[in-house]
Amino acid sequence: MKIKLKNIAVVTIILTSVFISATSFIHHTKAEVELIWKAEISPAGKLKKGDTAWVLLQTDIPENFHSYSNETSADVGPIVTQLAFEKKYKPIGKDIIEGNKKEVYEEVFKSKFTELRGHITVKRKFKVHKNMIKFKVLTQVCDDNICVMKEKDFELKVY
Repeated sequence: MKIKLKNIAVVTIILTSVFISATSFIHHTKAEVELIWKAEISPAGKLKKGDTAWVLLQTDIPENFHSYSNETSADVGPIVTQLAFEKKYKPIGKDIIEGNKKEVYEEVFKSKFTELRGHITVKRKFKVHKNMIKFKVLTQVCDDNICVMKEKDFELKVY
């Protein structure tokens, strides 16, 4: 009986250590992936209802990490960097993403994707409907071990 209890205790200690290590690694990695977004409306000033303008977002993807561009024809794959507007805010066209891009083949999805690294700009044209615009940016930031979803809400004064 003592041997069984000792074995159970050893297994419990090992499993607890593995769980704590895994949780610590994931938490540590998530804490390192902070995206600081700068958001603005262009052109700034003198806009009125019915005009068209641009939402511009800029951030720096941390070193050794990457995100994904919307330049893909794959139906399944990683979450691409994108702006999400409520329909009442009348976005026009699709997101335009500028920055350091590199086409890569992702074995998991058996398809090519465009990675984003370093400084990126995401922009989207919209029709001015109200004096404020609400939207969010969604992105997946990955390194060689883990991918982390990032989402940030914005509310910007248009006029």
